[in-house]
Amino acid sequence: METLMRPQAEAEASVYSNYDHRLDADVAQHLENHPGEVFAQHAAWNFCGYVWRQPDGRWVDQVWQWNAPVEDIFGDTIEDVIRTANEGYGYQ
Repeated sequence: METLMRPQAEAEASVYSNYDHRLDADVAQHLENHPGEVFAQHAAWNFCGYVWRQPDGRWVDQVWQWNAPVEDIFGDTIEDVIRTANEGYGYQ
């Protein structure tokens, strides 16, 4: 499976955790302000997501399981990609 190359720089905190189901607005804003330059984790029990905004404005949640990428999820908002990842791979 071919997946996108995620940005090199990682944000200092997760943008979303399935533990408490809260979006970190500050991290989301940082991603919004630096499209294609930085990513943040979407932490979950059954997967790890890497979230970033592309230069074209679309959001990506790149889902990994067992140390391998399994899907790039695209959406118009950060909430869209996180919700889609959770629906497909679990809310835990």
